Amino acid sequence: MLDRSEPWGPSASINDVTASEDRAEGLIRVEFELQSGGAIHISAGACRLDGEPFVF
Repeated sequence: MLDRSEPWGPSASINDVTASEDRAEGLIRVEFELQSGGAIHISAGACRLDGEPFVF
């Protein structure tokens, strides 16, 4: 189980976003690093950012 305490208050910021492409698997990978130290990893066959197709 992960500790969910937030002594600094709730996290509302994203520190960094990185994206990569895995052509062999046909995937786009996006990682969001959160202020809290956590991360969100997304792997998808297609992606739209601000309504536009994401292309490397």
